[in-house]
Amino acid sequence: MRPSGNGASRVVCYSLTLPPNDARHDLVWQLEASVESLRRVAPMLPVRLFFYGTPPANVVQIARRMGVDLVQRPSYREQLRTLVPAAAPVLDAYPLLHKYLNFHALADLAPDQVLLADCDTLFFDDPARLFDRYLHADCVAREEPTTARSVVGHDPTYVDEPALQALGASLGLPTPPPFNIGVVLINHGHWRTLAALERQFVLYAFRFLVWMAENPAMGLSANFGESAAAALLRTTHRALLTPAIRNAALPYPSTNRWILDQVALWCTVAHIPGFRYVDFDTADVAQNGEIFAHRP
Repeated sequence: MRPSGNGASRVVCYSLTLPPNDARHDLVWQLEASVESLRRVAPMLPVRLFFYGTPPANVVQIARRMGVDLVQRPSYREQLRTLVPAAAPVLDAYPLLHKYLNFHALADLAPDQVLLADCDTLFFDDPARLFDRYLHADCVAREEPTTARSVVGHDPTYVDEPALQALGASLGLPTPPPFNIGVVLINHGHWRTLAALERQFVLYAFRFLVWMAENPAMGLSANFGESAAAALLRTTHRALLTPAIRNAALPYPSTNRWILDQVALWCTVAHIPGFRYVDFDTADVAQNGEIFAHRP
């Protein structure tokens, strides 16, 4: 399963990894429903699925039936090992970073615009509407729920935005407003910029995990649950917590430790000079229960 080699100015991308020998995971059902909804409204739009490890037969069949370019990647742990070797066994327990480790594998398409979609995304209109309407920004997504910009109300305990800004200042970075990464549009070929920042992205995730390992989830954080990766770092892989590693830890600015990939991405895109981010309008991209407020 190799890239097709056909150029495309616009492409929709999915990324998937599954536990070993799990051929009918819920993520596969979600992926099938998502691509079916996309093909109803955009039958010819290039779609690429990055799969980590060996894809099961049902994933291969879905890709063939729906005209999806299936690109096999190395295992998730192997990919992490190429970027941050020592941290790979720990980060492997947080299986959500892969979505932002595929940019080098877009070189054959060389797109101007890339729409990254989670497997549970449903399409009710041609994504061309998003590509056309939001061309001016470098990156477009929905605001993270319950942050200061959220249409569902503000909960300052969920994401501590002053702490996020302070973190950016300590790193010398102008951190963007927190955004959700369920559906993300990347314009102006900035997938190339992000390809060069893959290691930085993974390092940010690890530095936050070091802080989590030293600060077990308590209070409101306990409501969201502890990160398995942080628990591993605190116990089985505690030898990684050298004084130098501890000194590099970054205070995590959210009570939800499962949005680690998002927080790491917020810091990563801040490395892009002149980075311009805007929010999707709620009428164009709905999230969570907002779908029930619209009539597609």
